[in-house]
Amino acid sequence: MAGQALARVSPELLLRAYRQSSRRLILLGLDGTLIQNEKVIAYLKNFQDFEGHALSPPPAALHCLRSLAADPLNTIHVISSRGAADMETCLGSIDGLGLAAELGFLQSAPSAATGEGRRSWMRRDLTEAQSGWRDVIKPVLELYTVRTNGAYICWGESEALWCYQNADPDFGRFQARQLALTLREKLAGAEVSVSHRSAKGRVEVRIAGVNKGVVADEIMCAAQCESPLDFVLAIGNCDADEYMLSAVTARATSAEMRQRLHRRLFTITVGSKAASHAGYLVDTPREVLRLLETIRDGQ
Repeated sequence: MAGQALARVSPELLLRAYRQSSRRLILLGLDGTLIQNEKVIAYLKNFQDFEGHALSPPPAALHCLRSLAADPLNTIHVISSRGAADMETCLGSIDGLGLAAELGFLQSAPSAATGEGRRSWMRRDLTEAQSGWRDVIKPVLELYTVRTNGAYICWGESEALWCYQNADPDFGRFQARQLALTLREKLAGAEVSVSHRSAKGRVEVRIAGVNKGVVADEIMCAAQCESPLDFVLAIGNCDADEYMLSAVTARATSAEMRQRLHRRLFTITVGSKAASHAGYLVDTPREVLRLLETIRDGQ
């Protein structure tokens, strides 16, 4: 919540609520939540995109996820901005782990793991206005890429990223601002969003209405319909995760869930922020792992 210091999450309180529950939902971000941001940034600079070079959580985190996902009382999903192929490479072999790629545009159900990383994915439908978005932006992105030494394009099914973190910083930012303006003009009325993320060194073009909050709410409602939830843990670190934390809080405080989730709702942000929809704070992904290991070992 804006303007209010967040409490440090108590492992003992989390474990007590976990032990007393019988139907649990755990929602996790990936980069910056299970993996340190410094490693993500270094990897992006080295490989430009994750294709063929998937950056995975540390072995201890993978082992913990596997153990938690094996518990039939748990429903666990990792929600990321990464593409489906990349998420399959680093997490696809964990049985019982649900995956949401490209902020939830693509989803793979917890039961979809085969043990070999191959999964089936469900894709959201596009509106008629969104259907031709690629054809509109492709020549514009290519033109700016040619004009900006070190810039490159990453294509997803619901997004396109124009990345300039390897370009001259000043010229890259200038080009990015001009590109964002041009794209907004070209895509007017197309139900596609354009944002310049200077901290990440990229311009993002995404299908509108796709975010971690939408998919988190869908996952939560589906889990609740299957069997009423009495424990929810959601952890994320970035602006995209704030949508998830907000949606989880809103749904958990609704009339149908409020009573069962009283003192058993834990929304956690990783790293200090001026404002957050989380109820609690941890400093690093290492602390996230320690919390997950605490509930795993305390079962």
